[in-house]
Amino acid sequence: MKILSLFLVLLVSACTYSAGDNGVNRQDCSQVERVCIHGVYSEWFQENGDLACTCVGG
Repeated sequence: MKILSLFLVLLVSACTYSAGDNGVNRQDCSQVERVCIHGVYSEWFQENGDLACTCVGG
């Protein structure tokens, strides 16, 4: 049920996950990627070197 709730939040908000100055670790983006079943998952490094990822659509 928690996974479904997380998926719905990601699906509705289509947000970008970024932890600001601390960056995002691979585990965080792995979680976003796992719940991004019907969306488009993207991952990139920002200009400051921080990892960011997103799940859009669905």
